[in-house]
Amino acid sequence: MSMTQPLNYQTALAYVSKAKDIEEGRPYGKNTRILYDVDDGMPFVRIQYHATTIVEYYHDHTRYYNGGWHSVTTKDRLNKLLPKHMRLSQKNFVWYLHINKSVHELPDDFTITISSDGDVDIE
Repeated sequence: MSMTQPLNYQTALAYVSKAKDIEEGRPYGKNTRILYDVDDGMPFVRIQYHATTIVEYYHDHTRYYNGGWHSVTTKDRLNKLLPKHMRLSQKNFVWYLHINKSVHELPDDFTITISSDGDVDIE
């Protein structure tokens, strides 16, 4: 599985399930790991870039984060993992989310939540 392929809960879980130690996760690109986790009894799979979680896959939604980082590499990782009809751009230190033809300015430390039915929430 390559970093150029967007994931969902099922494919990310299948990938991390092949790790030698599921709690340590499995490498997924340079300085990037996929890990299995549980929060309040709800299992999820997360992608961590260095020490920052940038994506969390749940069975009914996905969350994307920049963790307050505005690096080119963080943006690149997120763009590879976002659905094909979405992408991030940056101009003058401001990040934008493009969804089809609409553009949304993002806060410095953002969370993008996409439900399983495609609804998008930006915080």
